Amino acid sequence: MKCEFAAVDEFFIVKTNIICDIIKVAAKTIEVHDELLMQIDRIARSLSLTPAEWVTHVLANAVRKESAREKILDVVSEEYLNNKIDFRGMVDLIGYDDAVRIKSVSDGAKRSIT
Repeated sequence: MKCEFAAVDEFFIVKTNIICDIIKVAAKTIEVHDELLMQIDRIARSLSLTPAEWVTHVLANAVRKESAREKILDVVSEEYLNNKIDFRGMVDLIGYDDAVRIKSVSDGAKRSIT
């Protein structure tokens, strides 16, 4: 089943963990499984919203959260690179997986400099 959504202005679509591309969307068709479409419809109705309004709201929230996450990662990585926090501090703030990625990049940069 296809679910049609009204045109929206610009919004972000998260393509990878940290990278976002700005795209313009004009009346796109998104394929959604029947079960998911029914769940979206049920949730939207319970909030007195149309499915399109609810999906737009959810996407906007996801983009805001990802943007905030990116800013936090930037600050934490800068603190780590400037030796203001250690690896354990990074893990406490952003989680193990992101801390390992930042440490790997930092270690690689340090090796290339020396």
